[in-house]
Amino acid sequence: MIIYPNSFHRLIDESGNMAEALMYYSYITLMTIGYGDIYPISPVAQKASIFIGLIGQFYLVIITAIVVGKYISQSSENKSLE
Repeated sequence: MIIYPNSFHRLIDESGNMAEALMYYSYITLMTIGYGDIYPISPVAQKASIFIGLIGQFYLVIITAIVVGKYISQSSENKSLE
């Protein structure tokens, strides 16, 4: 944001702290919630937002796969003990 100023609409919050607002935006985008209160304007910021959103989807898939894998392995261990 230092290299491309004004890349996001409403990035600076009431206290003037851009870092906190950027962390908030990153978490909301990563969790794929997207409230729309802060949004990218420049092409670089839009591409970065798409990348962060994709990482959020991969994160969700990986966590789900780990949980399901542990459940299946535990279930198969319990059946072999019977």
